[in-house]
Amino acid sequence: MNPEAIITTLLAAAAFLKNPVQEIAIQSIKDVYEAARYYLRKKFGESSDGAKMLDLALEKPESAMRKAALAEEVASAGLGSDADLIRLIEQLAALLPASADPVWQQVHVAGHRNELLVAGRDLINTQRVIRRTGITPNERHVTPQQRDQIRALIGELAIPRIPGCRGR
Repeated sequence: MNPEAIITTLLAAAAFLKNPVQEIAIQSIKDVYEAARYYLRKKFGESSDGAKMLDLALEKPESAMRKAALAEEVASAGLGSDADLIRLIEQLAALLPASADPVWQQVHVAGHRNELLVAGRDLINTQRVIRRTGITPNERHVTPQQRDQIRALIGELAIPRIPGCRGR
């Protein structure tokens, strides 16, 4: 069984049991949840990193980071193929109500330069728009005669007259 599926089911049960509306939750869900939790703690070892990650993830089952860290510990311990754990998780998944099932979403992000497309439930298209005012001088702005006059004036004003030196 995929370690991600093991952790997802366990955390869904933890979230279901933490919900104050579900205080009258079925005792069998609590029993199987506690059995799975105890089994994982026993397999990890009481003071191991895996046991610490299990406690942190069960404390806050909606945390994606804690879930990922716990899934990594389960995978590194090789518990994805543990028959007893798989049996407990399958029992827990069967007992959980449909509303406690996790919601799977796929989000695709693609972009190039200033455009970004995000597709999840909705399509979001972002573009950074830069508006620049550009003027390209042509005959409408300055005539060729005016251009020559302006260049001559620039030449006279920009080049200082030094005695004994010839300007342009």
